[in-house]
Amino acid sequence: MDQKFYDIYEETINMIDELIIKYNREQWNFVTNATSENYNQYLNIINEIINYFTVNQNIPYLIKESKKKKNKFNKEELKTISKISDLHKYYFKKSDVSEEYHIALLSHQRNIINKRIQYNSKDSTTNHLADLCQRRTSLKKVKMLQKDYFFQPVSEFKKEIEEIINLRNLYFQERGYSDFSQYMMRSNGFTPSSIAKTMERIDKNTLHQYKKIKESLEEELIRKFNSRSKQIPGYLYGDPFFRYYPVHIDENVNIMFKGKDIAYAVRKFFETLGVNLDSIYEVSDLYIRPGKHQNPIIIDIDRKGDVRFSLNSKSNYRGIYHLLRTVSKVVYLMHISPKIPFLLHEMPERGIVEAFTMYLTEYALQRGYISKIIAQYEEEDEQIRSNISDYLALTEIIYMRFQLCLANFEINLYSSKDPSSLWLKSLKKYQLIDKDAVLDIDGWAMLDTLVFDPFSSVFELKGYEMLPDFKKIVHNKQLHGKGMLDFFINNIMQYGNDFDKKSLSKLHR
Repeated sequence: MDQKFYDIYEETINMIDELIIKYNREQWNFVTNATSENYNQYLNIINEIINYFTVNQNIPYLIKESKKKKNKFNKEELKTISKISDLHKYYFKKSDVSEEYHIALLSHQRNIINKRIQYNSKDSTTNHLADLCQRRTSLKKVKMLQKDYFFQPVSEFKKEIEEIINLRNLYFQERGYSDFSQYMMRSNGFTPSSIAKTMERIDKNTLHQYKKIKESLEEELIRKFNSRSKQIPGYLYGDPFFRYYPVHIDENVNIMFKGKDIAYAVRKFFETLGVNLDSIYEVSDLYIRPGKHQNPIIIDIDRKGDVRFSLNSKSNYRGIYHLLRTVSKVVYLMHISPKIPFLLHEMPERGIVEAFTMYLTEYALQRGYISKIIAQYEEEDEQIRSNISDYLALTEIIYMRFQLCLANFEINLYSSKDPSSLWLKSLKKYQLIDKDAVLDIDGWAMLDTLVFDPFSSVFELKGYEMLPDFKKIVHNKQLHGKGMLDFFINNIMQYGNDFDKKSLSKLHR
């Protein structure tokens, strides 16, 4: 290939690298401190990227030449140009729709981050209120917390999300897709039938256990709350979306974590596996404070080791679970080979990554690593560790039934004219919760993953489906501790997005 092509190729790669790093920094500043200034800076870099892909003629030239003389390029060059082509397709068209879409999206994200609800004369987040709902043992108080406080922003959030849904569809229709759902499927290698089969398998494999758990739970909760209601209200489960097994059934689960520094415990756990997270912890945002997104966010700033994460690490089961899942993903990013070019330095199929984080989280909790670290010099209570394992197994089924519900909702959301009816049907089908048992039929508007991490539910289901693969590998090869993680680093993480599901199946042998 002539020198002109390679000069343009190098110039384009360097410019895109620079823009992505700048974008990552502004995104980090925004999600950890959603001020007006950071909002404007974040919006500015998005517009800068759109302008670059819209007016730059080098990109169409590279794409055209690579198609015309495909056999002249090596595998890495072709993959890099393919990545540039994907970015070009995503950003190539500057229009009123694209401007409105990004403004609406960031405005709603800022609203979610900065929303505070007055409870007991204090500013409370919805995340904090969800925790309070889980811990209450009075039916009246649980209902009051959810109806009067947790779901309070529904009306304003619903209008904003409906606008985002509409603009998302228009944005991706401009780029040749029927709607946003089709874009998400194609860009992640899914088809409607492959997702449907995954959901059918998980539905079938969890339904019987879920029914037993739910029936037992209802009997226990009715007894505990002294409820005479024949219709089991959804709010009875504590968590507003019934994502977890209620901790007020077995408060021993949270006793272990109460008042403990769980961020320290997770860091020490990974130290036992040979991973030093000190530099990551220094630049990350681990604790509850105003002005930051409440749920986990991970950003690989420069793909050279500057990986950061932000979450509200709380001293309870839900806090330790999400912290372990998040940090496991950070560890995955840390160990992707630095030899992989910047534009190709990405995670593989996300389902594999989610399965890896699920496995490490179970491993840390069920093998007693976390309980030993938290207990420190005290004698470890075997019963507490047993309670954690039992609770994890119960919650896993409930959590996946919620993900089925959310996935069904999201997959059909962008072609639906009535999201609230779709939400109620999804609740009924997968969580077995009737319309009459739902406090707010528009409660879906409080699911911030719809805006911050769309289709995360599908990736969770894919991860759950692949989780047995990790368990088989560890069992068959008798892997433990540092050796277990080293095996995955050497066989999965260093390959970045070159690793796929077929590669995973080969590791069983």
